[in-house]
Amino acid sequence: IRVYCQYKVKAGARNAPGLLNVHGWMGKPSIDNDYVTDGWAEMTYDYCGDSRDRPQYTKYPERLRHCNMDAKFGGAIDSSTPDHKSITDPKQTSLYTWYAMSRRVLSYLEQQKEVDKTRLGARGYSYGGTLMWQLATDPRVKAVVAYFGIGWLGYYRTKSVWLYNNPYVE
Repeated sequence: IRVYCQYKVKAGARNAPGLLNVHGWMGKPSIDNDYVTDGWAEMTYDYCGDSRDRPQYTKYPERLRHCNMDAKFGGAIDSSTPDHKSITDPKQTSLYTWYAMSRRVLSYLEQQKEVDKTRLGARGYSYGGTLMWQLATDPRVKAVVAYFGIGWLGYYRTKSVWLYNNPYVE
């Protein structure tokens, strides 16, 4: 997947902390210039896909059409397929692809010459906050902030997974 990204950093910056900024459901990438002004190197990206006649977006291959949030172009898969059959593997969900994508973009951010790869953080708004859960487990990320809505749990609620392993025991 070729992911549409935006990146901004102050001219001449060196060893800047890196920030991955993730938008919400049906949102689009945008740089928060306050962070850039404060010395951060910021990257944002699109995981929404084809939607609302945007000229720039992540283009999913046909087999990942479901990663386009707009039902007109695909429609996300969470706990069941578009024909209402239960999924058999979490890798079938759109969220799985979006999780992988956020880590790929984080890898791209840390490769930028201005970025101090030992100081990476991530922030997510709304559904972008949901994507923060798995980024908090990435050892490269030193801090995450998830705000306004971070509770997508459809697979776990629908499948009653938590009824059988709560509290979790490894």
